[in-house]
Amino acid sequence: MIRTIRRPRRGLLITSVALALVAAACGGSSTLPGVGGTGAQPTVGGGNGGVGGTGSLTSGLSANLDKLDSYQFTETIAGSSFGAQATSDSSGTTISGTVINKPDKRLAINYGGTQIVVIGDQQFMSSDGTTWVAGGSSSSAFTAMLPTQLYGTWFDAFASGYKPAGDDTQNDVACIHYKGDTSLSGMYSTIAGVQGTFTSDLWVAKDGGYPVKGVLAYSATSGGKGGTFGYSLDVTHVNDAANVVAQPSVEPMPS
Repeated sequence: MIRTIRRPRRGLLITSVALALVAAACGGSSTLPGVGGTGAQPTVGGGNGGVGGTGSLTSGLSANLDKLDSYQFTETIAGSSFGAQATSDSSGTTISGTVINKPDKRLAINYGGTQIVVIGDQQFMSSDGTTWVAGGSSSSAFTAMLPTQLYGTWFDAFASGYKPAGDDTQNDVACIHYKGDTSLSGMYSTIAGVQGTFTSDLWVAKDGGYPVKGVLAYSATSGGKGGTFGYSLDVTHVNDAANVVAQPSVEPMPS
């Protein structure tokens, strides 16, 4: 029998996983958008969810991920602080998992070795993949880790700066390849407060208009020290019947 753990320390433990994601992204002091700090925060546009065609990238494509039956994903965030006190120290994290949208919503997330399963209003967490504890009743803390959220922060908010660069295939999906133009380099330099170099590539599925792969990198120097930031996204195994998120077996807490 599953016993839901309602003690405050369990809730704090689960919530801290989501909070740590933000802190790890750029050492907790980045002024880049979406990573905390005091810098400018972008506003994510709406859009019609389509593919940009011959013009700029259309905003709102992350919503198309929710239209898929299921998919797997891997995201990597890494970086260090910028500005006058930029350092060469960097930190990063990898988030991977499986998203089931139909017939019911299920999530399996691996964040730095911590495994999280969300099924309906139930949460489960494990540090070793064997021993599981039951958590709270809200999945909102974990949606920040999904591509639907992070794509919006790092690509969607700057959609007008991406232009098509031809057809390509990524992760076995026919895609339109988009590249970030020079305006994005200037934008990131302004946000970071340091002149630097920005490169970005994005691949969007021709059928379904969802992001398949994205890679961006920003680097800058200040006072002889370097600062970097990077984010990458891969969406794979789209609508694969093998995508399964099962409810883990939870041992009752000792009385």
